[in-house]
Amino acid sequence: MNGGPNTTVDASPLVVEKPYIIYDNGYKLMRPNAEYNKVGPTPNWENADVIDFSQVYVASDTDSTSTINAKLSEGLHLVLQPGIYKLTESLNVTYTNQVVLGLGLATLIPQNGNPAIKVSNVDGVRIAGLLLEAGPYNSDSLLQFGSAFNYGNYYNPGAISDVFVRAGRFYQNNVEHVATEKMIEVNTGNVVIDDIWLWRADHDLYGPVRNSENPVITGLEVNGPNVVGYGLAVEHVLGDMLSWNGDNGKSYFYQAEFPYDVT
Repeated sequence: MNGGPNTTVDASPLVVEKPYIIYDNGYKLMRPNAEYNKVGPTPNWENADVIDFSQVYVASDTDSTSTINAKLSEGLHLVLQPGIYKLTESLNVTYTNQVVLGLGLATLIPQNGNPAIKVSNVDGVRIAGLLLEAGPYNSDSLLQFGSAFNYGNYYNPGAISDVFVRAGRFYQNNVEHVATEKMIEVNTGNVVIDDIWLWRADHDLYGPVRNSENPVITGLEVNGPNVVGYGLAVEHVLGDMLSWNGDNGKSYFYQAEFPYDVT
């Protein structure tokens, strides 16, 4: 009352919590299960698959991209330690239920115009806890979730949780402008997007961004059906902040800012 409009929903239609790590006689990677028509908190801590760390590769930013991809191609889940990962090719996620979890905040920067992460048309993939940055050569997208349009799986949805994207010059030796056509592209249906901030920088290490520098055309492009978004934020891109082409999508909280450097 007297504080502006409020929206109340009876239940969240589909919730997929972020993967997390516990220690219980060894480290375990927890992959929460989907919850439907959810009201309130999860009543217990048992709503997750437990993955032993023998099935996890823990990467560091001294690993080559080919080394990390080799581990992913074995079907291992991936935990990325804090660091700046300069990726010479995309990280390829090709297995059902595969998890990619960044810690503290692992930063992925494509070096050759490649996406940072490409997810194949497989169900149940979880991408979480990452900062993706545009690189020196124009990428088509920085996260491509689904290699082509596909319906996904309502009973085993994919999820993008706490994934942030930025385009700007943030390092002392980073004097060249960076670029990407799209920040996140979701081609798979039945995916939950939970907390993203997609930022074409209005200021970077070299001051205010002017004259359409560090170009990004589209922030978020959703092509798959039945995608649910919680907490979507897109700022300052030069084309569409949000292009939602998939049927039957739902978004709960959306924030956007137009670019300051164009008329």
